Amino acid sequence: MLNLIIDQGNTTTKFFVFDKNYNIVYSTRCTNNDKANCKAVLESLLDRDIDSAIYSSVGEINEQILSSINNLNFYILFDHTTPIPIENLYQSKHTLGTDRLAGAIGANYLYPGKNLIIIDIGTAITYDFVTAQNQFIGGNISPGPHIRLKALSTFTSRLPLVDLKQPEGLIARNTQEAILNGVVYGIVAEINGIISMAKGLYSPLTPILTGGYADFFGKMFKNYIFVKANLVAIGLNRVLEFNKKLTL
Repeated sequence: MLNLIIDQGNTTTKFFVFDKNYNIVYSTRCTNNDKANCKAVLESLLDRDIDSAIYSSVGEINEQILSSINNLNFYILFDHTTPIPIENLYQSKHTLGTDRLAGAIGANYLYPGKNLIIIDIGTAITYDFVTAQNQFIGGNISPGPHIRLKALSTFTSRLPLVDLKQPEGLIARNTQEAILNGVVYGIVAEINGIISMAKGLYSPLTPILTGGYADFFGKMFKNYIFVKANLVAIGLNRVLEFNKKLTL
């Protein structure tokens, strides 16, 4: 039997199908504002041999999704009350994004018994920490690449909106390159700086890069950072399996 993982982010909803060996056998996505397409995608997936599902959303709950999965043998709406396989020491658990917590759980599953920093680059950039004692202790949030690019265009009178792409070199030769380089290399420097500071608190420390821009930024770091693009989905599947076992 298969597990269906539904990860609703800020702009897209991602669907993953896992087999019993924790392997992703299928994945797709839809944009959140196209609810008709999201519904069609979900219905096509439910025609498969889906036994269980977990739904996580960082924003408003899509009631169509909930109503579509409530006929399965087992399903979860993931929130701060859901039992999880690690200890959550975050003070305001109800405000913690479920994607952040799922990413931490996924990292702990892949790298058990290690101090971890999980860097998720999407609409925002989140930095989350899990100790070698399997404790989620918190983290930080900063603007993602497109927010930074848009902010420079919105809050200045003459700077243009620039598309995100790989810079050609460190030193820009025109204003568009200067904006691009400032955002991209600024993020790289931020990530390196936070990892360096965190190593003063937890050593050894394993950095993991994930999120929609993991591949884009991953090639800009040396091989000390592990790139795991589907870390949140792996964590959600772990939560689903953990809760299924609690019902046995």
